[in-house]
Amino acid sequence: MIHITVIDDDRKMQEYLSNLLKSILGELTVEIEYFEDGDNFLKILNTKHCPDILLCDIELPDVNGIDVGKVVRKKYPHVYLIYLTSHTEYAVESYRLDAYQYIIKDQIEERLAQVLLPLAEKIKREKSHFRIIGSDKEAVFYKDIISIYKEKGMKYIRYNTVGGEYRERISLDAIMRELDSNEFVLAERGYVINMKHIERIQKNTIFLDNGEQIILSSANIRRVKEYVHRYWRKC
Repeated sequence: MIHITVIDDDRKMQEYLSNLLKSILGELTVEIEYFEDGDNFLKILNTKHCPDILLCDIELPDVNGIDVGKVVRKKYPHVYLIYLTSHTEYAVESYRLDAYQYIIKDQIEERLAQVLLPLAEKIKREKSHFRIIGSDKEAVFYKDIISIYKEKGMKYIRYNTVGGEYRERISLDAIMRELDSNEFVLAERGYVINMKHIERIQKNTIFLDNGEQIILSSANIRRVKEYVHRYWRKC
């Protein structure tokens, strides 16, 4: 299931987008939710109510789309943010927010299919990779795992994810073999990070988007930087 949220205060535009999205994504399993303002969307935004794709108008009556994007980017950077607008002057601001796409409304019919189809397929592939962990046997997607940590001598590893923290009694080597993904890198002994969740690297410290800070040795920071650069060149 791919979850899409549309925020637009124009009812006619909502109806138009609804028909267009059904036409574009008809063969995929998709849930679409609509909001007329950013404030109500932000009130219910949480780990259980978070879209995969956010289609957001910029000119909204209360909280404008740029401010909505700032909140979403800070709390849930994995959300694919697509701006819709009638004006080009917001383009620079959307790029600063690292929006996935910026679409002028008179180009929607042409551009939206070009953007959404490959993106939906990408999300579908991402959601096919998950692990059942925790006492509640919850499915955690690999893309939502921020870091994995195991202290020396401890029996449990700790997953830090966008949905919270989980523990599991398993070796770190076994997890790395299962993940088998170039998105994860062993940063320090006992500490694995998902490169999609790196906010920045400053000197010998890696800053993750959940606030974690990992200090690496000089040798490891060089290795991780090289690994990160190779990864992003391929993306």
